[in-house]
Order: sequence, then C-alpha cells, then structure tokens
Amino acid sequence: MTVLWIDKRTYLLRRIKSDSKFSDFHTEETTSYHAAFNRRITDKMLEFNPPKRK
Repeated sequence: MTVLWIDKRTYLLRRIKSDSKFSDFHTEETTSYHAAFNRRITDKMLEFNPPKRK
C-alpha cells in the first residue's frame, strides 16, 4: 500500500509511505520531501559531488 501526503495550500508532495508484505517478512519505507518553489537555484546546488571511495 502507498500513502501520499500532499500540502493543501501548495499541492506539493510532502511524504510518501509504502509497505510491502511478503510470505515471511514485510517492509516499510517513508520518504519526506521539503520542497520549495520560486526559489533561486544556484550552480553550487547542481554540482555533482559523489562520495569519496574508500
């Protein structure tokens, strides 16, 4: 099952919660969003910075 939380004022997606059931276990996953609009996006925000290899 998947449940979506949508902000009433902005209609932006705020959270997704999903769960799956299997024969011997189940999973739950929650993703929260802190979305914004009409904000400046800088070049720094778009830089790709992969984690360093160990």
